[in-house]
Amino acid sequence: MARHAHHLISPLKIMSWNIQEGGDDRLDAIAVVMRANKPDCLALLEADSLSNAEALASELGMTLSYGAANCPSAVAWLTAQTPVNAENHRLPQLAKTLLEIELEWNGAPLRLFATHLGSRWKSSNRWTRSSPFSRCWTSGEATAMSSPET
Repeated sequence: MARHAHHLISPLKIMSWNIQEGGDDRLDAIAVVMRANKPDCLALLEADSLSNAEALASELGMTLSYGAANCPSAVAWLTAQTPVNAENHRLPQLAKTLLEIELEWNGAPLRLFATHLGSRWKSSNRWTRSSPFSRCWTSGEATAMSSPET
């Protein structure tokens, strides 16, 4: 029975991308990467422009949940299915915000959270384009992507 149960569970592909300052002038390139990767859920960090986030959601045929922050760096979720619930937690302890969504996945509630933490890295310590973390990689059924510069 357990062997057959595995086939009833559909995988969930989640991506997170810091689109840097709202993604101005890069929305088409961002949409190309998103269409190629086909995430079920996409957390957008630095989604500073609500209109840009709406345009990406429309272009990709996804539902937008948007969380204004305690500063200009908003967070958004784009999802293939409409969330059951979305709640933006603008906590004073956070420099930005924590956006929570709830989906029904494989017949059970699933809560996803996205935030953009402040960095204490000095500019000289930041990852560069040649870093292994500046590319997309796949391991088994999980796909991870860092924030490429587009």
